[in-house]
This record gives sequence, C-alpha cells and structure tokens, in this order.
Amino acid sequence: MSVQKLVIDGYRAIDHFEYEPNMINVLVGRNGTGKSSILEAIAIGYTAPSFLSRLRINVLEMVISEKGWELEHLFHMAKKQKEFKIVIRKNDGVEVNVYALYEKCETVPTAIEDLMIQHYADKRSDEASVFFVEGKLLEINKLSAEEVAEFFTKVLQKPIVYGQTILHDQKSPKPNYFSFAALSAEKKVLTRGSVTTDLIFYSRWLEEKFDAKSLHLYEFLQFSKKVNRALGLLKHYAPYLNDLRRDDRTLWVHFEGQQPLPLSAMGDGFREVVRLILASSFVPDGVLIIDSMGSLHPALTDIVAEWLVEEARQEKTQVFISTQNLELIEKLLRTGGELVNLVRIYRVKDELAYEVLSCSEALEELDELRIDLRGP
Repeated sequence: MSVQKLVIDGYRAIDHFEYEPNMINVLVGRNGTGKSSILEAIAIGYTAPSFLSRLRINVLEMVISEKGWELEHLFHMAKKQKEFKIVIRKNDGVEVNVYALYEKCETVPTAIEDLMIQHYADKRSDEASVFFVEGKLLEINKLSAEEVAEFFTKVLQKPIVYGQTILHDQKSPKPNYFSFAALSAEKKVLTRGSVTTDLIFYSRWLEEKFDAKSLHLYEFLQFSKKVNRALGLLKHYAPYLNDLRRDDRTLWVHFEGQQPLPLSAMGDGFREVVRLILASSFVPDGVLIIDSMGSLHPALTDIVAEWLVEEARQEKTQVFISTQNLELIEKLLRTGGELVNLVRIYRVKDELAYEVLSCSEALEELDELRIDLRGP
C-alpha cells in the first residue's frame, strides 16, 4: 500500500510540503533543512491511528522520545497556533488525515478524557471503576465530567499534544474518527488502536535497539527465501563470507576458515547494510523509511542501491531515504531509472523550499551540467 500523495502543514520546521511520491524517493539537502521532519511525518501519517510500525514500535512515541519528550518541538515554532496536519493518500483507496494540537487543557476534550481514563484505569486496583493516583483512591463513576477534567488538568501539569485521525475509505460511506494524546509526564502516546502497519522507520534510534529485533527479522528472511540473494550481494563485498546464522541470543556472521563473529562485532558499515537488508525484507508491498544513510564503502553502496531497487521493483516496497552520500544517490538513479525521484530541499528566509526531479532530470544535471545533486 504505497503513498500516492503527501501533504504536511505545520509539522516541526515544515510550513507546507506537498508531494506525489515515486517508488524510490531520495531526499537531499543541507542539515537542518527538514529531511528528517518529512520522513517522520510520513511515518506518523502512514501508521495512524495506532502509530504502530511493522516492528510494533510506536513511531510517534519514537519521534517524541528522540526530542527528549519536549512536545512543543513537534510543531512549527514560528507559527502562533501550535498545530499540524499530515494527509496521506494510499493506493488502496484510504486517505489518512492526522490533526494535532499543542496546548494547555483546562477542560480536556471528551474523546481525550476517555483515553486518559482508560490509561489510568489500566494502573488501577481490580475494581474496574477505581484507580490510584498520587496516593488517592478515585472512583471514576463518582466524578462529574467537570471534576474529571479538573483532575486530569492537575495531573498533567504541562501542555499536552492531542489530536484526531480521520480515515476516509472509498469502500465506506462514512469516515472513521480516532483520537490520540501524547503525555509528557507519562512519556506515553495514548491510542485505542493496536494494529501494526506495513512500515519500517529505520533511524538512528532504531539502530541502537536493532540487535534485539534482528533474530526475528532473520527468521522472517529465511522464511521468505531471500537469504540467498542477500548473501550473494554481501559476498561481493566480503568474498569469504559463508553464512548468516542465528541462535537464541544473537545473529552470527560466518567466514571461511575463521571463527564466527556476532553481527554486533562487525564494522559499522557492514552491520548497517545487514540490518537494512533485514528491515526492508520485512515490509514487502509496504513502506521503508531510511533516515540519514551515512557514508559507506563503494562496494557496500552498490549493495544497498541494488537491494533497494530490487525491493521496489519486485516486492513493490516503497522507499523514502535521506542521504548525503553522492555515490548512493547516483547508483540509485542509474539502477532504478524512472522508479526514482530526487527531492531537493532548501531553506529560503527560514521557510521550506523544494524541487522534485525525475530520474532523467537528475541525471541530466549530473552528466551534462555537472551539478552537485545535493544542492548548494
């Protein structure tokens, strides 16, 4: 279910961004121009209303935790009204609209109040209508709506992020409405949904936690019979590589005539490529988001480009990637052809500016005009 159209308003440093994606979308631009913000917005919109990725990671919680749970950082700082909107139209006929506000709530909206009641009730005693907060035993059914709103405003202390996801499905005459809230004090995103989506957001945050996921991903890779293709590509970089195998605790890399090594002991570039192969294999016909693919040896760059293009072409995996690696950009363009768009992002007087280049337009700039595709 690829993204057909994307609209972002007021999210972080993005005042307005509108784009119709290709199968492989390469975001380039200087640091601080908004590349990561666009990728985050795609992940938030695509996974709503549950915000759960294929790895059962709540991407909205992940994004906020990277900011140290400073909730106001989700919103465009220059705008007086702290709100954002993300709209994603998928090719299955579903349009997702995510609206969020940041404010102090003297009276919590009813739908958000219900979410918080359920959240605190899950920590309660065995009685369904009773829970403990700040050492006090409270019975929800005995509180008036005004008392509940006053209580939650006191408990939260700080402004909250709350909002609504609206799903428009061509098969259903009426849209579905879902509420969510992000609580800074609890470091928690509250939703009613628990359904995972076919998206993986591969970021620095995930890299730090990825080894715990790699065993399950490798098991899936074996089941999908992609392991031989992955090994074949990796052997171009490491000819003495024999196999990747797992036990109950880790993923092992086997080399000819040597003791096997855990993946965590390998070099950064090799480890990153193996993890990326595992992650991308987990979302066929879904969405893979890669934030800040770093510098790699040319052989590893070739492997990444070839793998991503094959996933897009054969498995219909849609890819969004930000990178400053010019070799990777060029390899993706030459290998992927018209599957690839280049999105060049600027800041002009502190406002977002961008241009979209097709593969042929980007290669014309590279080959004939000798322009650095990453922009000035």
